[in-house]
Amino acid sequence: MTRMKQPVGSEALQGTTPFENLIDSSVEWGGGIWLTSGKWSAKISKDGKTVMEHGRPFKCPGRWRALERKFSDHVDSIAWTPALGKQEGFWCFSDTDCVRTDTAGDTSLESGTLEERWPKLKGTEFARKIDACVCADYTSDSATFYFFAKGKVITYVRTADPNAHRIEGKIDDVLTRYPRLNSAPAPTGITSVLLMDKVTMFAFRNKMYKYAERSSDDRGPLTNGEMWPAVKSIVCQEDCG
Repeated sequence: MTRMKQPVGSEALQGTTPFENLIDSSVEWGGGIWLTSGKWSAKISKDGKTVMEHGRPFKCPGRWRALERKFSDHVDSIAWTPALGKQEGFWCFSDTDCVRTDTAGDTSLESGTLEERWPKLKGTEFARKIDACVCADYTSDSATFYFFAKGKVITYVRTADPNAHRIEGKIDDVLTRYPRLNSAPAPTGITSVLLMDKVTMFAFRNKMYKYAERSSDDRGPLTNGEMWPAVKSIVCQEDCG
């Protein structure tokens, strides 16, 4: 994916912010929504109206510092994961690699390729690069994740025992599973997926679509700033102050 020059500091105030142009990943945590765009992370309120944490690069504490060395310029997706016999945290993905971090995002707990850490993806297009991943459901001993890549979606059930991982169902077209997205940008352009309060938020670079349980509650496609006004006010700074 070709990435735009990311404005910083006063530049961000004069034009569009990185998060208006591109949302790489989004994950609900700590009473808000963490977003990444390129090397930047920021936090907004769950209603999308308020900036809770302005943009800082991954190198800063509490900003997925565990990703800096390997994923210094972007992350494809961040998905919360339950403990499953280990430690609650986040799975972070970039190209063919993935890292599991603690809940602060500062410590790497395990890492490897998609095929190594998600073995049931081996031989599929999802093992080469994903567009998004989200934890859809979980119990004390298993968690269900949706992976999106190139207009396709797959359901992966992860367990504490890696030998018991499984694919549930078959690989679907995104439009088969989410038919009302036919009014949104092409599903091959998905950059982020967020599940929150029984609503699925899809980001397509600089456009978004709110996919609700009822079609009457859908919204979009709207620009990132129209869907989440807070992204227009995020200031990105290199320092960690």
